[in-house]
Amino acid sequence: MSDVTINADREKAAALIARWLEGGITNWDFEDEWPELSDDRAVVDIGRALWRLYSDFPQRPLGDSNLSPDELAVLKRCLEFLRSGERYDPVPYEEAVPWKPNFLTRLFGVKERPWETMRLKIDPERQKWWPFADEAQWRNATK
Repeated sequence: MSDVTINADREKAAALIARWLEGGITNWDFEDEWPELSDDRAVVDIGRALWRLYSDFPQRPLGDSNLSPDELAVLKRCLEFLRSGERYDPVPYEEAVPWKPNFLTRLFGVKERPWETMRLKIDPERQKWWPFADEAQWRNATK
């Protein structure tokens, strides 16, 4: 384990993922309870990545049976990471594509699509271990 303290946001995020794996939370509750305004970039990025694994509508229970094997592996690694206290090596976000100006975008000042700014740009090699930085950090945390 590294010198990073497991903070309240990591604990809350880990508990939410555990409830997901147990089938004990709905998509709406997961989204409402996720600490998205955390000062911990790991919690923010994990939330952004997991948001892509479920549908926003209609409200329904989350469970591991709704996920592909790769998605389930990501969810479990996120839980391991949040419980590990390992230091997070942030990844960049994809650039948002500006909207073409129209009446609504001028009226409301919307300049980008929010879902595009949610995507993480994770190097293909790191995708095997993310949110861990690499295999060594993953092995250190899971031994």
